[in-house]
Amino acid sequence: MIRGRGCGPRPYGPSAGWAHADVSAMLEDPAPVVVRAVLTTVRTSGPGVPVERLWALLGAGRPRHVRQAAHRLLADRDAWTRVRADLLLAGDADEVLSLRARTDLSAWCARDAAQTYQGCPDGIRDELEELLSAVEGRIGEGDARLLRWLIGTGG
Repeated sequence: MIRGRGCGPRPYGPSAGWAHADVSAMLEDPAPVVVRAVLTTVRTSGPGVPVERLWALLGAGRPRHVRQAAHRLLADRDAWTRVRADLLLAGDADEVLSLRARTDLSAWCARDAAQTYQGCPDGIRDELEELLSAVEGRIGEGDARLLRWLIGTGG
């Protein structure tokens, strides 16, 4: 059997030339499957979405799948961005998002907090303390105590 040229699968990924395209606008797509695909692309190609845009996508007026994607990308940035995103969502009215954030925060406290050598930036310390006070009852006494100490001591 003879196969013609171009019958095989098309190339994809970084060598296909599309990985460097700005796909961040597609994070707001109404279809969750599109947002998940964009999330995967952005996570594998590095932090390409401006952090300010991600904070805006995390807002309460956005669909759950958009907010989940923004949360995941923020959590991938650095420890204190992750903690801030988790604390913001821990007290959210959307119980699914709140539970995900609380679970992520608990995992960070259990595994990653001890390896966080960068102290809490002065610019967000007050905000983190306020967020922590607001959700302290929802995240558990042990995690709240550890976070309060890490935030207060600078790491």
